[in-house]
Amino acid sequence: MKNLIILCLFLYGDFLFAEKEMRIISLTPATTEILFALGLDKNIVAVTTYCNYPPEVKNKEKVGSFSNPDIEKIFSLKPDIIFTTDQEQNKLNQKLKGLGLNIFCVDPKTIKGIIVSIKKIGDVTGRNKEAESLVNKIKGKINYYKSKTEKIKKKPRVFIEIYSKPFMTVNKDTFINDIFDIVGCENVFKDLPLPYCQITAESIINKNPEWIVVLSMQDKDNVLRRGWESVDAVKNNRIIANINPDIFLRPGPRIIEGMDILYKVIFEKSKNH
Repeated sequence: MKNLIILCLFLYGDFLFAEKEMRIISLTPATTEILFALGLDKNIVAVTTYCNYPPEVKNKEKVGSFSNPDIEKIFSLKPDIIFTTDQEQNKLNQKLKGLGLNIFCVDPKTIKGIIVSIKKIGDVTGRNKEAESLVNKIKGKINYYKSKTEKIKKKPRVFIEIYSKPFMTVNKDTFINDIFDIVGCENVFKDLPLPYCQITAESIINKNPEWIVVLSMQDKDNVLRRGWESVDAVKNNRIIANINPDIFLRPGPRIIEGMDILYKVIFEKSKNH
């Protein structure tokens, strides 16, 4: 029995040492936020210049931009694992693999995908309990808002603007749409053929959204100057343009903050329920 206890302590100690010494580089802002949420801040040796949350990340070594990081610097930092995304960093992934570096792609499309990604990150970093706790927090928020909005007879129709030059929005197969759907909103462009689509000003006017949520770094005055006086959202002054777009555009733990913001503005402040 004594020998068994000693063996367990030895193995457990080895695990803790391995976790403590794991050197992580994150090349995507959303994954950086997940890693911090899992308590891995001390293991992160470098991030990109685009990684700006949480505030503690400003003290981390920078290895360049999201699209063009410094590969030599990454290699010199001797990471145990590098977190990247898939399509947008595909060429980069191939280069890193060619150097014998260990990469882990994180590229969730929906909120279900975000939950799966968090669990997988927890698995490869030894933070399963923390990952499960974060996942439960997200699921709890989803259930909370679904119970609050399930009896809504007429969902507010929303235009989600993610870019303005040209105009771009999302369809139903995105985590951004999921956020709006969970809190009881209807994306007026949910049936577009691609997850991220370019659209025209005319199509926006024709959809006549009741709300416009601007995630493209444009302020409310810019929207008012577009000549959309016939659109209900403009007529009724229902333009949301003063929120941090990163909360909605990054597939990470702050999606629950996005739900809180949307519900508060669209339902509580407007008494639209």
